[in-house]
Amino acid sequence: MREQWTDKKVYDAIMEIVRTTGQSHFPTHRQMNEYYGNKGLSGTVSKRGGIRRWTEICHLPPAKCKNTAFGDKYEIEAIEDIKRETGLESILAPVRFPYDVYTDNSVKIDIKASMPLRGRNFDIWSFNLEKKIPTCDLYIFYCITRRNEATKRVIIPACVLSGVKQVGIGSMSKYDNYIERWDLIIDYANFQSNMSKRIKLIPRRRTTNRCAI
Repeated sequence: MREQWTDKKVYDAIMEIVRTTGQSHFPTHRQMNEYYGNKGLSGTVSKRGGIRRWTEICHLPPAKCKNTAFGDKYEIEAIEDIKRETGLESILAPVRFPYDVYTDNSVKIDIKASMPLRGRNFDIWSFNLEKKIPTCDLYIFYCITRRNEATKRVIIPACVLSGVKQVGIGSMSKYDNYIERWDLIIDYANFQSNMSKRIKLIPRRRTTNRCAI
């Protein structure tokens, strides 16, 4: 029978590793897997808010993990890019939310960044979406060179990638039509704003109290 992971069990399991090893930081996924001999704990942590949520719950700093710092860097950069390219304000979503950035109080954006993998003839950037059903409105994909520069910034509506869990972008890609498509963010923000105005204009129906006799 599969173990039922409550939040308390997850917390206790994490803190057991910390106490046993004497470390002062949050355990890595590799440590969790090696300590318990399976991926039950690390998988549950990933599904329930990820490292960012659980470091807050456990009051522990994250391990010096390149992947976490790498992802956080481009979430901040995305907020700056959106402001510069569209004029719209954005904020980081709370750690438990299934997207990274909230723009113009209406548009949900997931940020993905990847270093290149060497293909036969050209570099390939691979992005794991983790789920087939999107939980955002748009994705921003950062294709990062070995010099840590964004060679491509690709903005794709989530509906285009519905049913897709892995996205590959090469030097020449079918997704190149979405390079630097910051206008899509503006379109989504305008749509949400117009919908909000229409809802406010809908007259309220009068309610009548009818008593059955």
